[in-house]
Amino acid sequence: MQALMGSQVKALLMIASQLSGYPIPQNTPDPVVISVSAKEMAKDECGGDDGLSVIMCPILGFYEWPIASGKDARPERIWVRADAGSDSENAITVHELTHWLQWHNGFHPDQCPEKYKIEYEAYTATLKYQITYENLAIPESYSTPGVECPTQPEGKSK
Repeated sequence: MQALMGSQVKALLMIASQLSGYPIPQNTPDPVVISVSAKEMAKDECGGDDGLSVIMCPILGFYEWPIASGKDARPERIWVRADAGSDSENAITVHELTHWLQWHNGFHPDQCPEKYKIEYEAYTATLKYQITYENLAIPESYSTPGVECPTQPEGKSK
């Protein structure tokens, strides 16, 4: 576990801001991005660091917004997997920095369809980054994994 270089994070934050359209907030401390192994990510986010948990843990990175007080108080944190396979650490960092920008620009959704929108925006910024900076071929289509909004109110059936 180690922090990414400050200059690398600042450069990626500027890129995330440009690609997402969210401005970098003034008078806000720079984000700290921690690079972790698959084993560290699995232990923290997927319930174990045994071989099966490491293989099965789908999480490549996350932004956890701060909670200032109360029983759920926690500091802000950004983790990215250093060994994420076909997704580069920089691309994952751009995705998570887009979430950081969303939060620090006052976009705090807690339900659909806004929860879908934050992921759509972050995945779009990531795809733009990969096409522009990593020479990824433009895909015919792409999806926003990890967020599904119900098509009708809960408890109702067709």
